[in-house]
Amino acid sequence: PLAVPGVAVLEHANIHQVKDKLISGGHASSQEVDTYLALVNSGKLDLATAPLVSTWGRRPPTPDRE
Repeated sequence: PLAVPGVAVLEHANIHQVKDKLISGGHASSQEVDTYLALVNSGKLDLATAPLVSTWGRRPPTPDRE
């Protein structure tokens, strides 16, 4: 399963950090954010970690770094 119970702590912290910007940007109301945080804290949501995308490659050469 993708859901991990410990993710709720991280989700709560992340949303708490960006709450003001979510509201001021018109993405959510204060009540919507509070409702979501209550759901996160309730344990009724199956939360999964965000996908991690990694890449590997080389930068093209430049005159000062070849």
